[in-house]
Amino acid sequence: MVPMDVERALRDALKGEDEIVWAYLFGSAVRGGAYRDVDVAVMPAPGAFSRLTDLGRLQVRLSAALDREVDLVDLRRASLLLLGPILRERRVLRDRDVRARHCWEAETASRVLDYEPVIGRYSSLRRERLRLRRARGA
Repeated sequence: MVPMDVERALRDALKGEDEIVWAYLFGSAVRGGAYRDVDVAVMPAPGAFSRLTDLGRLQVRLSAALDREVDLVDLRRASLLLLGPILRERRVLRDRDVRARHCWEAETASRVLDYEPVIGRYSSLRRERLRLRRARGA
């Protein structure tokens, strides 16, 4: 499937999902590169998808609609490390509450920006540690 077909199929599959307030497509399917799975992030309605198995069933339904593996992210539980790329790459697939989505995006973008120096420092230290390991042959 080409990215537009993926997007269309996901929009159709999410139409009947009343417990999803909004959903995004992100990742390699949006960037246009080769991909083996499709990344989808969802914001469930309050009280919805309280069990991990609920999200698992949604993941199975979306994978079946695409005939391709879907990696599903619950936006309520996602780390800031993942939320940054989601916000940068997102394509809205479903949106039942534009105002709530915009407020969440603004608040989350602010949190991500506050956290970016920490992420940058961590990444820098990690790269340096890997470089030292390679230099020692470990």
